[in-house]
Amino acid sequence: MVELSAMSFSFQVIKEIPGGFGRAGVISTPHGEISTPAFIPVGTKASVKSLAPDA
Repeated sequence: MVELSAMSFSFQVIKEIPGGFGRAGVISTPHGEISTPAFIPVGTKASVKSLAPDA
């Protein structure tokens, strides 16, 4: 099993809404980057039946 450290992950804010809480950013992981905001389902294979693995 591969060990990952907190240094392997990062979050960078790309744009913020002045006077608000909204923001866009990028989460970087060892597997790639995720632009935010993003819908990221979290659950077991059985509980996320409605989504295709490549969605």
